[in-house]
Amino acid sequence: RLLMMLHQPIRMQTLSRYRAILCLLAALALPLKLIVAYLFLIPALALWYIGLFRGERIRMSVFSGTLTPFLMFALSALLAAPFGIDPMRSIEKIAGFSLLAATIPLYYEAAATLGTVRILCSLLIGQSIASLHSVLSASFPGTIPPMFLGQVTESGQLALMIVVALGLVAFLSVR
Repeated sequence: RLLMMLHQPIRMQTLSRYRAILCLLAALALPLKLIVAYLFLIPALALWYIGLFRGERIRMSVFSGTLTPFLMFALSALLAAPFGIDPMRSIEKIAGFSLLAATIPLYYEAAATLGTVRILCSLLIGQSIASLHSVLSASFPGTIPPMFLGQVTESGQLALMIVVALGLVAFLSVR
């Protein structure tokens, strides 16, 4: 029976649900550890792209006017990258920007599937755990291991938090 389930194509609703759950887990991990958030976010983005390639319609009418200019920007940046000072670094940065930008419609769809309250609660729980860790590590210096690596990690967390918030705001603006 398990083999029969594995051979059946995954329905679009199932993909959407898995993506939303991975987004929820990424939102929980975001205030705690950026690498853990990416461990959930990258598979969610992969499932989002799989859905696009399988013909799934994107429920983001808010972004319909910005999708074409964004794709044109990404294409022109990729075409210009080989002529830059460091082409491989340029291509790497374009890929990172494209993944970060795709997070906005991903969280828009996650909000449509799960609701914004669940995602916001997940963010708040993660932030509460991070705050509790900060208070305990200041109260008992040397006994609690550090959770964050430094300012670079925190700025990366803030950058990802902004795109998550933009996806939620976009969903709420059309709702």
